Amino acid sequence: MEERKQIIYKTIQRVAEDRAIQLEMLHDDAALVDTLGLRSLDLARILAILELKLNVNPFAELVSITSVRTVGDLCAAYDKAFAGETQEEERPGARQPRRVISAEQRNLRRGGRDQSS
Repeated sequence: MEERKQIIYKTIQRVAEDRAIQLEMLHDDAALVDTLGLRSLDLARILAILELKLNVNPFAELVSITSVRTVGDLCAAYDKAFAGETQEEERPGARQPRRVISAEQRNLRRGGRDQSS
């Protein structure tokens, strides 16, 4: 769980640095937009990077993206997604968080057929 939080923090820092936003102190109570100065495009980029790194999308079914206001909210959304996986093992038939599936993974699942021809 702490490793996941570090990944989230580093991703936020990386996106902020790319925009030359100085983050003095990143903490759970920091508002992503109001305190850190991130824009909606920055948030979309953060979520895309996190989907690739963590291989889960908590916003597909578990958490409303509009409920995420702070760094802590973002961490909690991913914690909830991973907790859902644990509960899945305990409750057969429960829905798992939606996983990110790349085009390459889809192609492999379809037997390697090229869908563009």
